[in-house]
Amino acid sequence: MRLLLPILLVLPMLTPLRPAAGDVNLNCDAYAGAAVAQQQQNLAQSCGLGGPAWSLDFAAHRTWCLAPATKMENLTAEDEARRSALALCADKPKQEQAACQNYANRAVMIADAAIKQQCGLSGGRWSLDYGGHFDWCLGVPQAARDQEDKARTDQFDGCMASKAAAADKSLKDACGLYAVTAVNHQKENLGRQCGFTGGRWDEDWFSHFSWCVAVGPGSASQENALRTAALTDDCLYKVCKTEHNVLSTTTSCKMVPRPWQ
Repeated sequence: MRLLLPILLVLPMLTPLRPAAGDVNLNCDAYAGAAVAQQQQNLAQSCGLGGPAWSLDFAAHRTWCLAPATKMENLTAEDEARRSALALCADKPKQEQAACQNYANRAVMIADAAIKQQCGLSGGRWSLDYGGHFDWCLGVPQAARDQEDKARTDQFDGCMASKAAAADKSLKDACGLYAVTAVNHQKENLGRQCGFTGGRWDEDWFSHFSWCVAVGPGSASQENALRTAALTDDCLYKVCKTEHNVLSTTTSCKMVPRPWQ
């Protein structure tokens, strides 16, 4: 039994020490090597990815991996984030193609609308050449595309706003004349004692004006025509004339416009 005692005393000294904290399953050399390789790919493809996760410093990656608070899920998340970013970078040419297709389609669509609206806009910005817009887009950064698209949209919106203002003025001018005519028709109706009634024969200029703005000058013109026809064809009274001769007396009558009273 005495021979066993020294052996038992020595065994604890031969047991390797385990980390007091952290994840003992981490392979920090492999993690750091992969991180450096991912940064090399980032640089080779000119992805422009930056920050502490993107470094060529093997020791820095390994030190972070060995930190007591670092767990396997932390390493997995960091590695997956770098993989995803590199995948997006690899797809960048496809994304650029798609982005510029959308840009060129929109440019041609707005340019075509500007021509149809007779905005009078000119220059390369207003070309209908899809290929020209697409090639230009591929050669400039996203900020330049956004700026150009906004400038084109703002110009077109300005054209449409100007046209809307002109159309509004034209409508109001036309309806103002309509309302004046409508009021004059009612004055004639009253002055000749035609007896026409209803909203068509209102004396209020603003009522006629508001109605015209709501329905448009076309309908207003038809309404004026109806009033004119009524004053011409329906505001009449009978005038009779009697003629005497040796053999007979003849009376003839006809409808004539009522005169102003």
